[in-house]
Amino acid sequence: MTKNIFYLFLFIFLFSCSSEEKSSDDSADSNNKEQSGQQDSVTSTLEIPALDRLMPVSKMFNKGKVDISKVNVDELTLVECRIYRNHILATKGHLFMKAELRAFFDATDYYNELMWKIYDEDLKVDQKMSKEEEEFVAKLTAREEALQKNNFIDGQVNLGNLINLYQFTDIKPQFLQAIAKNGFVITPGKKEQLFHVYEENDYKQIPNFITSDIYLQLYHMYFSYVLKSIEQESFIPMLRSMCKNQYEYFIGEMEGASGDTRKIFAKNAAFYKIGSDLLIEEGFTSETHEEIAEMVHTEVQLIRQFQSGESPFMNGRLVDYSLYQPRGHYTRKEDMKKYFMAMMWMQNAFYCGAKKDGQIKDILYHALALKMNPATLDLYKKMDGPLTFIFGQQDNLSMLDVLKEMESQGVNSFDAVEKANIASWSSKLEKMYNKKNKIKSGNDGEANACYKVNFIPQRYLADNDILQNMVDLVNNPAQRCMPQGLDLFAAFGNERASKIQLEEMKEGEKWDKYEDRLKEQTKKFASKNDWGKTVYDSWIKMLLDMDNQDDKYPYFMKTSQWSKKNLYSGLASWAELKHDAILYGEQPMAAECGGGGPPEPYTLGYVEPNVKFWQNLLNLSNKTKQILEDNGLFNEDVKGKTKQIIESIEFMLAVSKKELAGTKLTQSEYETIEKLGSSLEWMTLSILEPGLFLDSWDLVQGPDKSVSVIADIYTNNDRKCQQMGILHVGTGLVNEIYAVVEIEGLLYLTKGATLSYHEFQRALNDRLTDEKWQEMLKKGERPGIPAWIKEIMYEEGAPKGDEKVFYSSGC
Repeated sequence: MTKNIFYLFLFIFLFSCSSEEKSSDDSADSNNKEQSGQQDSVTSTLEIPALDRLMPVSKMFNKGKVDISKVNVDELTLVECRIYRNHILATKGHLFMKAELRAFFDATDYYNELMWKIYDEDLKVDQKMSKEEEEFVAKLTAREEALQKNNFIDGQVNLGNLINLYQFTDIKPQFLQAIAKNGFVITPGKKEQLFHVYEENDYKQIPNFITSDIYLQLYHMYFSYVLKSIEQESFIPMLRSMCKNQYEYFIGEMEGASGDTRKIFAKNAAFYKIGSDLLIEEGFTSETHEEIAEMVHTEVQLIRQFQSGESPFMNGRLVDYSLYQPRGHYTRKEDMKKYFMAMMWMQNAFYCGAKKDGQIKDILYHALALKMNPATLDLYKKMDGPLTFIFGQQDNLSMLDVLKEMESQGVNSFDAVEKANIASWSSKLEKMYNKKNKIKSGNDGEANACYKVNFIPQRYLADNDILQNMVDLVNNPAQRCMPQGLDLFAAFGNERASKIQLEEMKEGEKWDKYEDRLKEQTKKFASKNDWGKTVYDSWIKMLLDMDNQDDKYPYFMKTSQWSKKNLYSGLASWAELKHDAILYGEQPMAAECGGGGPPEPYTLGYVEPNVKFWQNLLNLSNKTKQILEDNGLFNEDVKGKTKQIIESIEFMLAVSKKELAGTKLTQSEYETIEKLGSSLEWMTLSILEPGLFLDSWDLVQGPDKSVSVIADIYTNNDRKCQQMGILHVGTGLVNEIYAVVEIEGLLYLTKGATLSYHEFQRALNDRLTDEKWQEMLKKGERPGIPAWIKEIMYEEGAPKGDEKVFYSSGC
């Protein structure tokens, strides 16, 4: 009963005070003010106000400390005006709903006790202002309105108008210099998850700056979860059945066959037996026909050693078996490690169509056997369909391509194969290969003109096409042995990326063909209009579109420095995409809660208002959903996770539109932004691993505990390169970003999280897994941080939240 009376009284009080809120709890005009004089470069010497004028201390406003008759309002800073004005209400026990104001006055020697007595003990307090107080507040309000007109001076942040610096400690002048110059800075962090930054903000009541990065990370986790669900529930059983069916078929055909025909049947049986054995735990084997046992055993052992060697199956050709080392999300579970090796074999092992010692009959027999086994052919198509929609078309010539050509030529039996003109078929297949193959790898281009036919080839990826064309394969020594991630963005038309590569990094001076090659690639992909055909391409297009312009954007999003931030985040997300696609894309080679009492205050927050990004991410999520539905892969589990993520993205899009329109957010919207860290923690927990249910991040084990992932994207074993090796790209530990944003007409220092990007080379046969990469990071190694990003990095110690004053229960 007492509690009901309390809430009724609270409702009446809040309603009666609603007219006061505008002058008290900072509900100032929320329309965005124009910032004039925007410019990319600003002077490096900025006048920084005395910190004590920007960071009032609670004890200065203890009982009896303030004599308003002696305060010269005309000399006050904006934050001082705001604190003095709200001090008048604090002395009357006003319930502040904005967290930083409640915390500030809670730290005085009177407010907390008074406020609780009003709301817990029904203490009657005269909350009407005296005439002197009304006049004082009127002067303060006028002063605030005048000062707010100068939030930005000459395109720079007016530090004197920052109203929440008192929430931080350890603020250095160099930090203020950096934040004033560009409106934001990125600081190196040590956290393993982006949402940890937002959870910390929630506890310390620091305004959240919701970045695109955290949703790029969320989509990466969701995409990986969807892929793992498809692989574990569908692809692994499919692959096991295909290998078993075709092995048994070819073994059966061997009986009664002799000579070369028997050898062909045996060779094809060996292909599937190797795939089947790779799906079995090491040390266990199933029965193998004696004629192929040695070949199968040797090939499987070479694969599991992950070192370069001569393949008995591929006619003694040198194969880089390090490609078979499970990487990406395939290192977490034993069945996924086995699937990685088996699927890599089915995609990467090849029959050579060389004119000299080609395997044309082997290829024709292999392809025709698919037709002889409709169940296998059906499984093949059910696997190939989703992979095509997710990643793209097959890059090399496949057995299915060969079968279709055979059917069109009326070759429908093994007898017909025996009668076929092998030389004619060799030329026909070579023409088909040349038309389809775009990514050069492994044995392509050898002197014996070996063209490869795979069972189910890896996928053509446009970014890999660009990477293979941005290296020097002519000069000796080569002038450019490795491509760079920034080449990709430059080739796809990002002007900032091109400018960085040509003007800052001087890539054209390091390799005289660089600029010409970049122009060729830019021209080649300028007319690309099929971005929406695959999830992979849609993801890349979303990253390219992150760097866009809108007159309504806040000042810092219009600078060249923010373009660099977009590139940096885009490259990090691209590294996650390469991590997720590592098996299927062909790699080019040359706190506790309390209860009761007044309602919890809320902390203001801000969403990065990149409307085009949020819309593209929403489209990408819906496209993923559609592909899953169309291919019968949208189970109830994935459906629920997808709905949750789409709703969260829709919220960010709606908030961004409101921010750009200058529309004030509701308290509920602010609370959603405030609690985003814990919300995304729960979402991430739910999409770690199919069938895994955890209720605390503390229970997460292994590499998924960190956002740090790694992918090898290019191999160069060209002897003309003085340093042959493997190019890796990855995300490292979480960086933090501080941005000055305008919320309801006032400047707030907000804090958020960003991904970090690393790009570096390792020796041949040394392909990093997530586990090895995270160990390197734990040892303090930070290889491959791009030099061009240092302009917006601040490494001299970031501010800290003042935990003594600003602390939330986190509920």
